Amino acid sequence: MAFRLALAPTFCKDTVHNIMVRDVITIDPDTTIEETARVMADANIGCLPVLQDGNLVGIITERDLLNITVNLWASVVQVADVPAATFTETVGNIPDTNIQDIRKV
Repeated sequence: MAFRLALAPTFCKDTVHNIMVRDVITIDPDTTIEETARVMADANIGCLPVLQDGNLVGIITERDLLNITVNLWASVVQVADVPAATFTETVGNIPDTNIQDIRKV
């Protein structure tokens, strides 16, 4: 513990310039969520700046992807919990819809 305390004042006075990443991986706004997640996983990074025409327009983080995943999972679970009879009856009432086409999705 004493060792950490001895380094803390020196480390805290360092600047971001000395520790920042210089070869930044970026994406553009049209990058898919899947591709974004793959880039982040492959590069072992927690966020990606989003550039459009060389200008920073946003940033996407692991937390953003986690929220998307949680919301997607919640919607899948809700659909999976619908009894088959109710699902078939509901889909059967949609005009121009074939139940076999829906089940493929």
